[in-house]
Amino acid sequence: MGDKYLPLYQYLINTEATNITLSFEEIEALLCTKLPASAYKYPAWWANQKKHLSQTGAWMNAGYLVEEVSYGQYVRFRREGVPTNISQLVTSPTVKLEALPKLALKMNRVAELFEANIEPFESKTLDEQFEFVHNLSRTLGNISNDLSLLSCYYIEAFLQKNYSLKNCTVLNKAQGAAGLDVDEVTCSGERIIGELKTTYPYGARDFGAAQKQSLKKDFMRLQATEATMKYFFVIEERTFEVLLDKYQHLLRGIAVVLLPAAIYDENAIVVIKE
Repeated sequence: MGDKYLPLYQYLINTEATNITLSFEEIEALLCTKLPASAYKYPAWWANQKKHLSQTGAWMNAGYLVEEVSYGQYVRFRREGVPTNISQLVTSPTVKLEALPKLALKMNRVAELFEANIEPFESKTLDEQFEFVHNLSRTLGNISNDLSLLSCYYIEAFLQKNYSLKNCTVLNKAQGAAGLDVDEVTCSGERIIGELKTTYPYGARDFGAAQKQSLKKDFMRLQATEATMKYFFVIEERTFEVLLDKYQHLLRGIAVVLLPAAIYDENAIVVIKE
């Protein structure tokens, strides 16, 4: 690696992010010079090969690979060895899957109930309708907790993708337990906090009264807690849209994250400025 590209190496080696996107302008500002014309045109310039390419050492020696290039616009770097899709992330050794077999048994039982009741519901007698709904309700149990659990796997994957954590504990927190849903510490000592809501808006354009009260409690908890980064995780696109449309004044300094889209799409993460 030549001295010319040392500032890029120093920048990358000092970041904890597993994925980082830099514009061409930002890279040139780091280097204090323009990138060569070939960097604006040819994939070979950004190839992850140290041989004969002095610039490649700037990211590969820092432990990164070039994942995507938009010529003249941006470059996306990914820490080497970091999984690139959710199925890899949630089956990595740091993500625990103990609870999923129990959920699978439940869902298989639900499928069996429907398979055993294939005739139209309205054709059943009252006794048959009652028995089916009663069995279904008893089998499903608290399905909201199951949805929250699955969402927590996405949260853990999101955190693993973006931070180097001392010990990710999202999945250790009991569903519905008091306190923050996410309270993690990075290897450099930075605190990352967050709340999860699986709520879908009751109204056509807003949340219901009880939903608003619950959401505002979560907002206040995040605002009152000191942390380097604060997240509000949601799983419903409509919830994401309503929050950005009507509640930004209560979310200042907080990043609103739509899961699972945010695992792949940066547009599913919106940081509300202070």
